[in-house]
Amino acid sequence: MKLQKRKYFLLFTIITVFTIFIFTSCKKEIQQEVINKKIEKKLVKRTVSKPNPFSLANINKAKVTLGRTDEPIDKDNENDKVYSYIKFDPKGVTGEILKLLEGDSSIQILAFPFANGELYNDEFALDERKAIELADGNLYAVVKKYTPNDELLKSTSTLNAVVLDELYLPQEEDTTLQFQAFREIGYTEPQIDRFRLCLFKRPSGFVRYLDTETDMMNNVKGMQVWGLVFGIPIHTSTDENGYYNFPWRFNAGTIMGTKAKNARVNIKPLNTQGIWISTLTYQFIVGSVHIHGWVGSCEMRSDVNFDFREHKQNRFWAQLMHAVTLHDQYTEADDITRAPGNLTIYAHWADIDRSSSAPMLGHLTDFNTASIALQYLADLLGAETHNDFPNIFNLLTGLLPDVTIRTNGTIERRSYSARLMQIAFHELGHASHFQRAGQSYWYDVIRATLRIH
Repeated sequence: MKLQKRKYFLLFTIITVFTIFIFTSCKKEIQQEVINKKIEKKLVKRTVSKPNPFSLANINKAKVTLGRTDEPIDKDNENDKVYSYIKFDPKGVTGEILKLLEGDSSIQILAFPFANGELYNDEFALDERKAIELADGNLYAVVKKYTPNDELLKSTSTLNAVVLDELYLPQEEDTTLQFQAFREIGYTEPQIDRFRLCLFKRPSGFVRYLDTETDMMNNVKGMQVWGLVFGIPIHTSTDENGYYNFPWRFNAGTIMGTKAKNARVNIKPLNTQGIWISTLTYQFIVGSVHIHGWVGSCEMRSDVNFDFREHKQNRFWAQLMHAVTLHDQYTEADDITRAPGNLTIYAHWADIDRSSSAPMLGHLTDFNTASIALQYLADLLGAETHNDFPNIFNLLTGLLPDVTIRTNGTIERRSYSARLMQIAFHELGHASHFQRAGQSYWYDVIRATLRIH
């Protein structure tokens, strides 16, 4: 009898402990979920609450405080310093709109509200992860006011654009105006004194990627490097050695990143991993942009390097940029016709490996390539099963590919770097052949390849 009681007691104890454990675990999970929601709300609130010190309205207030009301703002001679900060719907971007946006080197488009004043400090320390968390399905642009693209974004009804602010870029040496702008939105003197510790540094450094075969870092020539003056974009590019020197002295710090685009080649991301339609749309519009994140002013005393080591799209884009550089060097050394200028390369980040190609659709200007482009994109994406494929097609026609390089985004294959470089050289060789053979010949080749009669 006593033995049976002990068994029941032991069983009761086990059940009680297990119940308490489950309850405690669930309670902790619920508490953690509440904490996460509070953090999320705080994150969102922080990014919309604090004004941008370089908003046009705040700069005007600072000038009044300083007694500089006679200085013109928003006049003809000041137009290049005034910017619109706009939110818009990526689903409303057509191929024609994309063409116009692609031709504007001064515009910055990102998938999170990057000109919100609260992002620009050491405490928030924006990075790639936080940028993804801040994304809300809209695109955000900072574009020079009074320009055609400024009017385009504001007036196109399908974009549902909202003007969030107007920004003003002060002279970089005008520290008096900049510091007063900080005071106007509530910065304290100790906070401003902290800026003075590492005042007005110009970031510089290398853009490099890891070659997994040699275990060496390769320098990337011609990569765009961008920084944001409280949302206002400033750009530069890497030189022959993959090194950049930034043309702006920052005060509080900056958000920095890279983009695989220059006058020679435009790497356009084509991401078809997972549920890819929405991702493909906004990433294709934004372009091959890597977000490095917040760089404090004191960090700029040393090189700010962009080292792409992991199997991610940023390393893929960097290697394709480097492949074009090597192609140009090798063709010049061997007196071979190089691939034509202004190349558009689709960097296809996919679930599975498929063949790459060089349709040269962006250069077949003498022919109506609509049917070819439709067939090519359908074969490329396997998108004929998606109801919204026509919208994707419309967008992609704004920048059709000359070359498409496809790689498996899930698995880094054995000899990945060497194999990818071989594929790139092969397709650039076809682009070289196009340059020699001409459009008429290539038009027939592509039609035959796609079995279009």
